[in-house]
Amino acid sequence: MGGRCFTHIFRRGASGAPPPVAHGEPDARLPLTRAQKANDVLAARIQKRPNRYAGLAHLPLHDPTAAADELAGCVHEFDFRGAMINGHSRGHYLDEEIYSPFWERVQDLEVPIYLYPCDPYDMPHMYLGRPELLGATWS
Repeated sequence: MGGRCFTHIFRRGASGAPPPVAHGEPDARLPLTRAQKANDVLAARIQKRPNRYAGLAHLPLHDPTAAADELAGCVHEFDFRGAMINGHSRGHYLDEEIYSPFWERVQDLEVPIYLYPCDPYDMPHMYLGRPELLGATWS
């Protein structure tokens, strides 16, 4: 799936994006505001050179419905190519039922989702004292 996913992202015009900015926030009220601001800034930068750059949306996964709405807005208003998200939001993993509205919207929009590598929410005992096991395996 990895090759197909990246092919789809690149076919839609994305060539890279900064890491998500709203996922680790403990205050559930702030991620939507931060994601919207990041998306506005990214859209403004892309507008300066639209033939060179494309965007992946930052999404507030603390609230899956708000994340779905923000993704739809970014795709329709800014022509973003998809989104980049972490594999969990404050310990809630993406296969939980609460994310169904988000995944349904992703499917309706037909855009790719890039999962940004992140550490697990709870630290497994086997990782203690082994920092080389944390983060992306290729780092």
